[in-house]
Amino acid sequence: MSYCEFYNCCSTRPCQFIGSEDWSSMEVHFQKSHDEYLRRSDEEPEPPISVTKDTKHLIQFRHPIPSTISDYRLVNKRLRKKAEKEKMPCPPASTEEQWMSFAKWQLKYRIRFLEKWVLQNPWWNSEQYYLLNYETLVTQPLATLCGVVRFALPNEEVNLDRAQSALAQRPVKAIRNPLDFEFASTFSDLELLCSDVWAECEKKLGHLILS
Repeated sequence: MSYCEFYNCCSTRPCQFIGSEDWSSMEVHFQKSHDEYLRRSDEEPEPPISVTKDTKHLIQFRHPIPSTISDYRLVNKRLRKKAEKEKMPCPPASTEEQWMSFAKWQLKYRIRFLEKWVLQNPWWNSEQYYLLNYETLVTQPLATLCGVVRFALPNEEVNLDRAQSALAQRPVKAIRNPLDFEFASTFSDLELLCSDVWAECEKKLGHLILS
């Protein structure tokens, strides 16, 4: 199996290294994407992706608010690391106003993502798509990994020892409680922006969200 992260590998789709001598023996090629065009409407970071049944898609989804919190923490972590590397003053603590501005922008992207890949995807329940609930991955990592392997290689038997070894080397991190977030008091306002779409996802994917 080969793995290409679009942004840090070759920035081409499909990956330009597929078929190369180093990857010639690999049967499965994964290419990661956040579908950035949905976030920025700009083809510079990444051109649009079409919803198609011509290739397999592993779609990871999550409630938009916890997902946005995760991104916010990551952005701030990177800013601190950059300041430390450049020997600059540490960025000041973020404010509720900054969080709300970031969250409203990010929620628009996450709503578009769910609409495109879940709600409006005619092949979501076909053998070409595997919709992965992030919470299920965290709470049932071994079963989820085995399910992904079966999706990618339906004619192969899952090697449980290798799956367990892989998770031991790269364990799945536990979910952080969103209510511990410093601006949790804003959630009721943000829920108004995404509750309708998430309710539609729950109705369509209830067995995946509640599992």
